[in-house]
Amino acid sequence: MVEGGSEKAFAQWLAERPQSFCEKVEAVAMDAFAGYKKAAARQVPHAVEILDPFHIVKRGCLIVCVWDHLIERKRSW
Repeated sequence: MVEGGSEKAFAQWLAERPQSFCEKVEAVAMDAFAGYKKAAARQVPHAVEILDPFHIVKRGCLIVCVWDHLIERKRSW
């Protein structure tokens, strides 16, 4: 976990690691924040980007809740 939660913080954290560390990074687990994706693509372009399970489930639940709300709203017309 990188403290700061921003593209700049993640990019800086990676930049502070030795080149040998960055070369060995195979995968980067992150949430769907575009800043993390940009920093990873710049600093460790060879690494596979993985959305962590918590955020996948959270996003899925949000989609289901919104869809359910829209269906209920349409039924009340």
